[in-house]
Amino acid sequence: YSMDKAQTGKFENGGTAGFATVNNAHTLTLTNITPGDAVKFNVVVTNNSNVAIKYRLTWTVTNDDTVTDDTNADLADALVATVNGNAIDGKTSDWADWLVPANDTEKVKTMAVAIELPVDAGDDYQNDKAVINFKVEAVQGNGADMYGANIEEVTDDDILGALEDAPAGEPVYIVLNEDIVWNTEGHHGENDISGASAIIIDGQGKYTLTATGSGVTPIGDTEAPLTLKNLTVVDNSVSYDESAWELSYLELGGSELYCENVIFNDPIMVQAENATFVNCTFTGHYDKISTSTTEYGVWMYSGNATFTGCTFEGTRGMKICDQYAGEVGTVIVDGCTFNSISEKPGVVIDDHDTQDMNITIKDSTFINCQPGDQGYYIYETDNTVPTLKDNSVATAMEVTKAEDMATVLLSAGQAGAGDTYITFPENATLDMTNIAWTPITVDGYHGADIVTIDGNGATITGLNAPLFAGGFAGGSGIVIKNLTIADSNIVSTNTLGSGAFVESIDSMNLITLYNCHLKDSTVTGGTGSRTGGLIGWTAGYNNQNDGPVKTYVNIEECSVTGCTIQCDGSVGGIYGHAGNNAWTFSTIKNCTVTGNTLISTDDGGWRVGVVVGTANVGEVTITNVAASNNTLTQTGKTAPAGQSNLFGRFVPGTTGKLVIDGVEIQ
Repeated sequence: YSMDKAQTGKFENGGTAGFATVNNAHTLTLTNITPGDAVKFNVVVTNNSNVAIKYRLTWTVTNDDTVTDDTNADLADALVATVNGNAIDGKTSDWADWLVPANDTEKVKTMAVAIELPVDAGDDYQNDKAVINFKVEAVQGNGADMYGANIEEVTDDDILGALEDAPAGEPVYIVLNEDIVWNTEGHHGENDISGASAIIIDGQGKYTLTATGSGVTPIGDTEAPLTLKNLTVVDNSVSYDESAWELSYLELGGSELYCENVIFNDPIMVQAENATFVNCTFTGHYDKISTSTTEYGVWMYSGNATFTGCTFEGTRGMKICDQYAGEVGTVIVDGCTFNSISEKPGVVIDDHDTQDMNITIKDSTFINCQPGDQGYYIYETDNTVPTLKDNSVATAMEVTKAEDMATVLLSAGQAGAGDTYITFPENATLDMTNIAWTPITVDGYHGADIVTIDGNGATITGLNAPLFAGGFAGGSGIVIKNLTIADSNIVSTNTLGSGAFVESIDSMNLITLYNCHLKDSTVTGGTGSRTGGLIGWTAGYNNQNDGPVKTYVNIEECSVTGCTIQCDGSVGGIYGHAGNNAWTFSTIKNCTVTGNTLISTDDGGWRVGVVVGTANVGEVTITNVAASNNTLTQTGKTAPAGQSNLFGRFVPGTTGKLVIDGVEIQ
């Protein structure tokens, strides 16, 4: 016998480093393998991001049916794999050791992989051929197990002590168990507050870090990469020289800075070499000193920075300025919201150098911002002109009580409304029990554009019909975030689709649900309808004469819990019928579906799924969905053998694609 290692290759990054799944990296074809033989190779993992990651290897193996033998034995069933000598259970290795954030190609990990046909396999596999595909999955560091013994749980104000006591050359993960004061007095200008190789401070989503000192408060004044996550940051420093512009703000400097889910309640100055802000909130205001510098939520002073999905609330949003000692390089503002409380500019660019700044502002929304040189920002000198792409100016609207909902949402969806941005009272409960509700249609064909709702943690109860009917025409869309629908009996008459948040989408550019939840409710679809807990039916449009309209559906960090979802068509815990047109692209990520009853009375093939009832001719990607205690039934039908409960049926035609946790369903 002989072994044919037909193809080799390297693992290629399939997305953003530190967060990505690395796909389609290595394929082996095994033919006429001898019992006891093994293919061995090394996988080298390098972390080039500024956050810690963990990683694992997964593999799939299939028989090549073009090769026949004299037995019924499948080579694919016999092969075993090990990583670093440890057997891979269920085709997936355990998560490997954490890599510290380094941007250092010398900090690598190696996985020694072996694929073996056991020596006792006999000769049943003679002439068999199997194809093996490998991938590496990498996720961002999170949780108390990330750095083992280097965890510091801080329950008093000695956070500097925790940093100074951290083992030299090792990462330290600081978990806040109460509100903490960081007294940085005497540390301004120093880079030796810790010998740790990386510093991570995690507020667990509920604690506040208050920085105090004189004037500039240098939280990030360290050579070690710094990560702030899941916390609120307050600056309690005191201004010491207004005339010299040495004012009260929070300084974030150092080498590598990463901030995620951080609320900055006071102005900050960014002068890290490389800074990344994800889903952060910034405020700028006059409440400390009457100087324009502190109006800004962010003063970008030097270095490079990326702001993704951030919110700027206050008098002004961001100032990008290299007037003083700083040298600003590349600044990317992507998918952010600027909401001025007094009609000031969202972004001010103040370039006093010679066009050395590279600024991109894209897919962002400006609300109540003062019109400037290009509609919603002002640059004070002509040296730097930013790259602008797909930004919008939105009309601000507010729902203050349940009785306002119909008026406000109807106004947002009507012809000529343009982009609108609707807010709900923070953490409020809006009881719709005695209010008849008609789902809102977004008239994109006549000038209603993107309708954005920020629920601010509010909950709608007693809703008797879906929130949105949907809409039509490219350029329009529905974005809903931070909103819960609970204790509702939702009945739809739409014959295409039914869902608590959106019934049916036909040729709208963007549908996004982020941090949206359906709890303890019933959703009942109309006759012939496809019904999901969150969204019913979607389609793009690719007519060659007046198309195309690509419809992008993004559902992230959402949940459906304790609900009954039912109709006589396809039923999904999240999504009824995904992609009725090839130009429909749906992504469902980091969601939870728990304790639900999903019922279809359709008399066709099986079409009930925890995530999606039917995946059709568009593309559907499902990643990291947690499902438990769900009951799936269809009158007179049973799920096909081997069927994933995440989807009911897959009808791809010639264009459809369904990918679950990086594996394409065939």
